[in-house]
Amino acid sequence: MRAHFALAAAALLISPLHAQTAEQRPVPRESEANRVTGVTVERFLGDAALSAPRIIGNAMLARTILSKGDPTQPGWPGALLVHKSEIFAASLEAGEATSMMQPEEQWIGYVKAGHGQIDDGRQRWPLKPGFAFLIPAGMAHRIGATGDDGLQMTILAGPAQGTASTAIVVRDSAKLLYVEQGAHWVNLSKAPFRDFGERFLLVSMAPRTIAGAHAHVPGTEEAWIKLTAAPALLQVGSEIRDWKQDQGFVVPPNGRTVHAAINHSNQRQTWFYFSTMPRPANAPPPRPVDPVFAAAVAAATVAPEPLPGAAPGRKGAARP
Repeated sequence: MRAHFALAAAALLISPLHAQTAEQRPVPRESEANRVTGVTVERFLGDAALSAPRIIGNAMLARTILSKGDPTQPGWPGALLVHKSEIFAASLEAGEATSMMQPEEQWIGYVKAGHGQIDDGRQRWPLKPGFAFLIPAGMAHRIGATGDDGLQMTILAGPAQGTASTAIVVRDSAKLLYVEQGAHWVNLSKAPFRDFGERFLLVSMAPRTIAGAHAHVPGTEEAWIKLTAAPALLQVGSEIRDWKQDQGFVVPPNGRTVHAAINHSNQRQTWFYFSTMPRPANAPPPRPVDPVFAAAVAAATVAPEPLPGAAPGRKGAARP
């Protein structure tokens, strides 16, 4: 008898969801298959290794990963970007340097390997693995490889998303804090230029982890490019593909196709992520930046030094 009373008492403590019968509970449903949504995975992939090489600034080798296009229509693989213009893998051999360049659009870059520098003719900023840089549209600059192993970068070109910088900004991502800690189960994200309004993240995943597959509202532009070389898988809807370094994809903007990353290696891995999302008219204003995070951004900002032999002049200061 006491056992019956104990079971009855326990039943009163169960949450309403758990108290529902099997017939009453909502049945989980998987997302739609690609054959239903009409998604061809290869249309949404871009691979630097399959791109024709070109030279930028008379020295820097560039290979396109993703480029301008309409993701709702048939087209070349990787030609998908609506709000940004291009993301490409860039490299300089040891000792090489570009001539002075003035890109028409803002550049956001990340150093994957090697050492180098950016200069504007008067001052210079060092570059090394883990450094992210922002170069304003029309800003004259050159990039050089100063180490023995050359310089390997990933660069995003496009209009500024928030407040346009008036100076070159270089930041050491190792000194930034994680603005996302476990998003979609396991994503660990740093935002080098969030103070400028850029939705650009460096997303890391621990070994043997998988991100939760999810879709976005229609009209969202979201892209992922793999920065590290260890093996991984990407999921687009009901299919997976091997995910190589310098290969990326754009999430089909239909609001139905899920996507995810799978790090089945025994190494921590990192992705270059950027997105533009529709902002609802009744969306709340952005939250104030936590002072602890603001202090980390200031500590991560790399100060320039005078370029040897440069004529003196007014030095632009990067906004912390």
